[in-house]
Amino acid sequence: MPRMDTFLTRNGPWSQLVSLKNIELMDLKSDSAIQLPSQISVTPFLVPHRDEYTETVGFEISYNQFKTISFLT
Repeated sequence: MPRMDTFLTRNGPWSQLVSLKNIELMDLKSDSAIQLPSQISVTPFLVPHRDEYTETVGFEISYNQFKTISFLT
């Protein structure tokens, strides 16, 4: 989500978290799963809602390919 990355690196207080390496930003692409340990995957997806500053993103979190939950931010 390139607009979110730009927003976090250029606007406080989040930019301080990035510059002090308290958080690490990862490149996310819509509908592209990220594998985590323990058979967990997270797939971000774009939500068509109020995107004046950055993308609005939901996350599909799957465990063992059989249990799934959606999280909207």
